Amino acid sequence: MKVSDIEERIAKIEAAASETDGKAHELEGDLFLEVLEATANGAKNPRALAAAAIKSADLEINRWFE
Repeated sequence: MKVSDIEERIAKIEAAASETDGKAHELEGDLFLEVLEATANGAKNPRALAAAAIKSADLEINRWFE
């Protein structure tokens, strides 16, 4: 996994948020899980991956649903 991959995914999350928060939240959760998996599997750049993924928190997404 590369930082550029994460940046592309965040752009997709942002695009999905314009349609539905639920889908964007799902994509964000998937991204976080994949970053954790990459870290657990010995990614050479875990801090950079985490820092890139955390940027998704700046997106305007409703992250809870009833």
